[in-house]
Amino acid sequence: MTGFISAAGRNRKLPLALRTTVCVTAIILLGCGLIWGRQEFDTPIPIVLKPVKTVYPKYPDHLKKEGIAGEVIVSVWVDEKGNVKIASKPFHIIRSLHPELDELAVSAAKEWKFAPLIVPKKNNFDGVGNFLSFLFDPGESSEVEDAAPREPLSRELLTLLDRSWASCEKMEDVADFYLCRERIKENIKNIVNVGDGFMWGTPDDIDAGEMWRFQVYCFVPDLGLPKTNRYINEYQITSRNSRVTELRTPAKPLSNERNSMYEKKPLSFPIPMSVSSRLLAPGFRDEYDYFFGEDEKILGKNCRVIEIMARKKKSAPIRKATVWVERKSDRVVKAEVECGETAIDKRILAECRELYLVPHMTATYEYDNDIKGIRLPSQSKIVLDYSQLGRRNKRDTRIKLAISYDKYRFFTVSTEPKIIK
Repeated sequence: MTGFISAAGRNRKLPLALRTTVCVTAIILLGCGLIWGRQEFDTPIPIVLKPVKTVYPKYPDHLKKEGIAGEVIVSVWVDEKGNVKIASKPFHIIRSLHPELDELAVSAAKEWKFAPLIVPKKNNFDGVGNFLSFLFDPGESSEVEDAAPREPLSRELLTLLDRSWASCEKMEDVADFYLCRERIKENIKNIVNVGDGFMWGTPDDIDAGEMWRFQVYCFVPDLGLPKTNRYINEYQITSRNSRVTELRTPAKPLSNERNSMYEKKPLSFPIPMSVSSRLLAPGFRDEYDYFFGEDEKILGKNCRVIEIMARKKKSAPIRKATVWVERKSDRVVKAEVECGETAIDKRILAECRELYLVPHMTATYEYDNDIKGIRLPSQSKIVLDYSQLGRRNKRDTRIKLAISYDKYRFFTVSTEPKIIK
């Protein structure tokens, strides 16, 4: 978090906005302020504010039920040691929402702590102004991780699960070892500052009539054209002791379509061959609730649709999924999953924590390579979106992978997993 303070202006003139949301998961959006003293054209000097302790106010249930939601902005002062002080009344609340929520926000703001400020040596410097903006957002309903007992599955649904699982077992038996060509098209967008807003005011520590302004910036994926990379790999799946492993090696000779190594892939996502097994296997069924969806025609096949919801969304690698099963053969034709946080790559989670964004990853798998009586993966589509605070329904695509698989070769050997050519 970076603010700017005028080199020759008054030192106590940096309002800086820090937005938080009060819900099941607390997210912080970076804010950036710009303050001008009487000499408006002075060169700004950057000052870094890094929160080391954050406290979020409680959101009383009775206020949630009443539909009272919105933003409370608290005016605070951060001294050179990073300690937080609340501005004097009536300037301590810049934006009020409800007396009880206002008081909870002020109490939480008092507990915040920042790293010691790194500033140029100047006379009389004793801190910077700051705003903490708490967004009281009901968000999703609270989740009880201890799932309640559920009704037994209907005979029809249980039969379909068993038959489709049997087809998955056949796929595993045939494809313990296989090698295919993998073509990857990767689109990546950069993280940039977009969108801003202004607020004006007159704190009690500056002269009457003197105004200040702060500007809020949001860090989101660039809305411009993405960077596109293409790769061609030899992609191998090995299955040993019920553990499925994927291996990649660059295609030889190197293709013009491939412009860089894909060894350090930016996403970690479920292996296509193992997705349907993970969702349909009897040993995992106690983790999910299953429902029939509306029948649909996919890839030219008439399919039954199974909707799947994780019973413990917070800890589930797959939060929800849809599986299309061919009526004629009971084979899985397509699977679409929404990944939970535990399935998202640690590098992605670290980036989101740094930029105060929320990751959302979905994966779609099509099984249209009909070989040896089984349906093997033909295409995968992986999409990683980021959303901002207070904009749950607005997402920006960060990374998109379009992957195709062809030229399958099979091996049934009992050696250690390795690339076989």
